[in-house]
This record gives sequence, structure tokens and C-alpha cells, in this order.
Amino acid sequence: MIDPATRRLIVEDYLRHDAPIKEIAARYNVSLASVTRILAQYRRTGSPDRNGPGPGRPRRVGPEAEALFARWACEDPQPTQAEMARRYVAEFGEPISQQTVSALLRKLGVNRGARRAGRRGASE
Repeated sequence: MIDPATRRLIVEDYLRHDAPIKEIAARYNVSLASVTRILAQYRRTGSPDRNGPGPGRPRRVGPEAEALFARWACEDPQPTQAEMARRYVAEFGEPISQQTVSALLRKLGVNRGARRAGRRGASE
């Protein structure tokens, strides 16, 4: 990845000196394709900097929901993934998978441990 300062220098060199792309690539020790891509980005957006986050799916659970999950985990230290998913749907109106709940609890450092078989009937 080329740092933002170098990206700006590449564009400045190209605009000021009208240097060949091959020469610019050699000067900054980057590939010809990288220089071409940076200049195309500059022409398209007016900035040599990368825009926004990288590729991938957007996050389903935002910071507000993370805080809510942390609070729920403190209230009930042994929640099941299904219970947490149901609470999320009730609160936000959007479905969430148990796998997403598991990843979020792991990220928050919630150690769920093993559930006891008798507990399931107690909450119903």
C-alpha cells in the first residue's frame, strides 16, 4: 500500500513536471500500474487519496448495538446466542444470525462458558 504522502508527491510530480509515468514509477519505487491508478483516482475525484474503507461487507452491528450487547451480557452473564439474537430483533427490528452474535460477544470479551441443561426451562 502506498502511503498518502507518496500518492500526493506522485500527482504533484506528474502535474508540475509532466514527467513520463515510467519515470515517476521508478523515482518512487512503485509499479507503473500503481502510478496509473493513482492518477486515474486523482482525475476522477480530485484527490490522490484512497476513498473510504476497503472492500468488504458493511458492518451489520454498529457501535450503538455493541454497547447494548455489552450491557445485556453484564445483566445476564450466560445468555445464549439465540436469546441475544431475539433481543436484538426486538430492539432494532432487523434479524441477526447467531454466528454474528457469537462473533460480537467474542469481540467484547464475553466468556459465555457452558450452559447448564436445566437453565433452558427456567426462562420459558
